[in-house]
Amino acid sequence: LSKQSDIHGKLTIVPLANPIGVQLQEYGFQYGRWNTQNGKDWNRIFSKIVAPSEQGDSIEKRLTSTLQGLAHGHDVVLDIHTAGKYSVSHLYTTQINIQYFAPLAAQCVIVIDESDYLYAFDESCEAVAMEEGHTIRTATWEAGVHGTIGMTELKERFQDLLNFLVTCGVLP
Repeated sequence: LSKQSDIHGKLTIVPLANPIGVQLQEYGFQYGRWNTQNGKDWNRIFSKIVAPSEQGDSIEKRLTSTLQGLAHGHDVVLDIHTAGKYSVSHLYTTQINIQYFAPLAAQCVIVIDESDYLYAFDESCEAVAMEEGHTIRTATWEAGVHGTIGMTELKERFQDLLNFLVTCGVLP
């Protein structure tokens, strides 16, 4: 993407949003979704408000504040994950967003109701935007299997991402 000379709009990329979780492995099992100190699910810690973190806040509060702050004001939020060992590329989004995110070529789409709020990152971004009177498009894309995504699959997912960015007008 750094070689692209004609990016339209603002594109914010966070290459690794959960560095603590990525490193939590034991006997080949990825604990990355859970904070082993307090049992909280790193994927379900986001609130419906964007608030700066303060001295003494928990690691979860500091993480959510940083990520929600980076996403604030964007028209599209795509949360890219890797999924469990026996998974395929899939997308979590609302019915209204299925076609918009179709260029990601997910093998499966899990449709969530607009009224559901499970404290996920993309849901928090949508809730904040709605509260402020804006509409944004959000989804979580499980792009591959964590810890074992191969180079061929990685190239395919990256091409899917480029296709998406072209389709939504970020890239020419």
